[in-house]
Amino acid sequence: MKKRLLLVPLLSFALLFFSACVTDSKLAELEQFEPVPTLTPLEVVTIQLQALRNNDENDKGIEIAFRFASPRNKRFTGPVAKFATLFDSETFSPMLDPIDTEYMLPRITETVVMQPVRMTARDGRVLIYIFLLSKQDQGRYQDCWMVEGVQPYLQPGEQGDEPSIPELEDIEVEGGTFSA
Repeated sequence: MKKRLLLVPLLSFALLFFSACVTDSKLAELEQFEPVPTLTPLEVVTIQLQALRNNDENDKGIEIAFRFASPRNKRFTGPVAKFATLFDSETFSPMLDPIDTEYMLPRITETVVMQPVRMTARDGRVLIYIFLLSKQDQGRYQDCWMVEGVQPYLQPGEQGDEPSIPELEDIEVEGGTFSA
C-alpha cells in the first residue's frame, strides 16, 4: 500500500516536470526570433501566439510576444510588465491557453495587413482577434512586419455563421490613415 501511495506523487511530479520541459523547450525555440525583414506577417502573428501559448511563470512568452510589437505600439503598451497585465483581462487571457487557433484569410496591402485569428478559449467561447500589422519604414526595424495592435472582434450573428471581418478602411497607422 505504501508503495502505491508513493508512486502517485512520483508520477504526478514526473508529468509536471515533463510538461514544464516541453514548455521550456518551446520557449527556448521561440527565443531565437527577433523582428527581421524576412518574416511574413503570418509568421510574426504565429510566433506571438506560440510564445503566449507557452508562457511560463516568468512571463518569458509574453516577453517574446512583446518583441514583435511596433515601436508605436510599445509606447502605449510597454514596458513588458505593463504589457503582461493585458493578459490578466477577460479579453486577452484566452490567448495564453486556447484549445484551438485558426488563422483566417488576411486583408493585405503593400504596407498593412489585417490578420484575423479565431481562437477557442478553455471556457468554450469562440473569439476572433484582429492583428493589425504594418511594415516599418524607418529605424532599426525598417522593412520588418510588426504588430500595431490587436483588436478583439465580436460580431453578433447566429450560431455557426461565418463572421465577416471589417474592411481595411480608415485604420490609423504610423504615418497617417490607411484606406483600402
